[in-house]
Amino acid sequence: MKYLLLLVAGIILHTVSRSQGCSVNYVEPSFQLQTTHPVCGGSSGQLEVINASGGAAPFTYRLIELNLTNSTGVFTGLAAGTYSVELKDACGTIRTRQATLVPFQFSFDFSVVMLAGGACHKGEVTFTTSNSSFVHQYGVCNPGSSDTIWSNSPDIIVDPIINRAAILVKDNCGTVYAKNWNAPTGVFGYIKELQYKIQCTDVDIYPVFFGFDAPSVCLYDFQTKALIQCKQAPAGNYSGGFQTNFYALNYTHDYYVIVQDNCNRDSAYFPVKQSSGGSQIDPYDWDCTTFKMHVDGPPPPASWYALHPEVDGSPDSICLYDITRNRKVGCKSQNDYLNWINPRTGEPWPSGAVWDNLPYGCYRAYIFDPCSDSTCTIDSCVRYPNGFRSAVAGNCTINQTAVQAWFDPGAKTPFNVKVLYPDGSIAVNYPSNNTYNYVLYNTWPQPGTLTVIASDGCGNADTSFVNQPSIFPTKQVEMKGGCPGLYGDSGGGDIVLKGNPLAYNSATVTIIKRDATDTLVNRSYSTYNSTTDQVEFYFSNLPTGVYIVQSSIGCMSLKFYDTIAINPYVYPHQLADRIYQCAANPYTFKDSTLGGVRPLTYEILRTDPMYAPLLTGPQTSNVFNIPSGFNLDSITIKALDACGNSHSKTFPVQHMPDCNTLAVGPDVQTLAVTNKLISVYPNPSKGQFTIFISQKKKADYRVEVVNTSGSVVYQKIFEGIDKKEILLNEHLVPGLYIIRVTDLITEKVSVFKEIIN
Repeated sequence: MKYLLLLVAGIILHTVSRSQGCSVNYVEPSFQLQTTHPVCGGSSGQLEVINASGGAAPFTYRLIELNLTNSTGVFTGLAAGTYSVELKDACGTIRTRQATLVPFQFSFDFSVVMLAGGACHKGEVTFTTSNSSFVHQYGVCNPGSSDTIWSNSPDIIVDPIINRAAILVKDNCGTVYAKNWNAPTGVFGYIKELQYKIQCTDVDIYPVFFGFDAPSVCLYDFQTKALIQCKQAPAGNYSGGFQTNFYALNYTHDYYVIVQDNCNRDSAYFPVKQSSGGSQIDPYDWDCTTFKMHVDGPPPPASWYALHPEVDGSPDSICLYDITRNRKVGCKSQNDYLNWINPRTGEPWPSGAVWDNLPYGCYRAYIFDPCSDSTCTIDSCVRYPNGFRSAVAGNCTINQTAVQAWFDPGAKTPFNVKVLYPDGSIAVNYPSNNTYNYVLYNTWPQPGTLTVIASDGCGNADTSFVNQPSIFPTKQVEMKGGCPGLYGDSGGGDIVLKGNPLAYNSATVTIIKRDATDTLVNRSYSTYNSTTDQVEFYFSNLPTGVYIVQSSIGCMSLKFYDTIAINPYVYPHQLADRIYQCAANPYTFKDSTLGGVRPLTYEILRTDPMYAPLLTGPQTSNVFNIPSGFNLDSITIKALDACGNSHSKTFPVQHMPDCNTLAVGPDVQTLAVTNKLISVYPNPSKGQFTIFISQKKKADYRVEVVNTSGSVVYQKIFEGIDKKEILLNEHLVPGLYIIRVTDLITEKVSVFKEIIN
């Protein structure tokens, strides 16, 4: 468990009541925060205030987000997140500190190496974890066993280890993390397939298996689970044959076969089969305009032809008819199969006749089914197999992306895949003889639709459109917090990088520099935000400074950099020095505040003389409306920021006996009031001013715009300028405004009065 313990300073409220214990020797309070990040259960985090000094006892502490208050400064049972702790002493001084509790993340991986010796399958399991200090035990549990092999070592020898064994890691909280080991093919004995032969009244099953030594091969009825028969395979390299075949089985049943020796066991399911009499009409070997057709099965007897004189055929031959063209293709001997090779097996067809150079269309054959003792009609319509589909596939280099292209296995080679960018230019032109193609092209910079044109050796072409999502890194870097935190009064915060999943799912994101000094800060944690479809990387509890964040993307580790600053915290400060009221008229006061972390809340604490209807509590608006008929001498307002720090200020109310506005020239559109080399050009109808500064040498200027209530509606400092045209467009409400331009070097002030209609 790691603890962060750093001294932090605080903020003094501008108005502190100096009652007993708050004398001139009063020392402002300070404290430290200690964080314990959550692990077990997810809500085991803790924030503790320690080493509190200064101030006037007693102290109260408040966890702002959960509104928890106590006198100990210890807050437990916290989930991961950012929290603010507030200290308040007997003098009313408030200080806040902010800290982030990082969510617990744990992962592990493993590898299995088979070892020689042992009873059956001896293996070594090696573990790697993201936090080895948090691991209590490592374990392996074979399927079907209730016993788990636990070890304190990340290397475990297991004899035997069985396929689909559970690989386990137990942490210090007792949580068990599990993965399954799926052994590569060939490590264990397995059933490759259950071959079969269907006959009129029964079926034969021929198990084919590998990796066993003298196994028993047993057949079970699937519905009743009853054992039907077991056979013993010979020792040695035996993969199936007549000694382990099962004959004359009822083809209306489901079966399963279990092959087992002293070390291996595997099972395979055999679904119910229906007798088809061995008849078929089978097209194959498609060419551009023609194909081959294999017809299998006994021809109809002479008696059938006698009953069907419209069919031109022979009881001694297999005949094929072209339905599309309404003609007989021809008849062939039942031994014609000897002249043809089945392309699927590489061996001669077992029976039947073959026609080649048939044009595409629909064909018919009449076949006698000895199982049903009847003649059946078999039709087959054949077209050229020019099916095609495509999809975008990722590629770890980022600079390149791939299009997957599938051709129908029967289509004619050579193939060609052409990919066009969204602007119509060629991304890649890819020739191939493979039905599956992984075609790389240079990544299009933005998301867009690619055109994929596939063509085959017959000149057939097909076009499809695939969408390439955002492949290149698209990201944003944010700074969160900014409140006084673990690193002191100057502030601090979290850096969050948010990136698109295709680029950042496997990216490495680190901080490599702070204030131009090399450093290495790994992410505190990362998570996927399903709402924004972004991967988020968090760097928590960082001090102020300028940081360089490095993203390492893809298997080529392409580097991308972002610079972001965590600026020093500025305490909230109310700018106006007074409030103006014209006679006893109603008036509006807008409180302008610099500094603090938004959002701010405002509250009237008291008035002199007291006027209770104005004490309405905190509000988000910085505008206060004072009704007519009240002559207040002062108003005290508190501005509170999101960190919990505040500035309280008492504003005197200046009563103005003359309520008339100041006079200006007759043409307010072109009026120019000039004070030496600083000029103001108003544009009242648009609610804006243009300030033009022209000096012989460069200087720093502060520009302020103040309304008649004394509220500063605009303030900005311009450094090192000699000529500058400044457009003020602050959506000002109609009224009189005072513009002050101060030379910060000579402290000379130029004052202008302007009206906005």
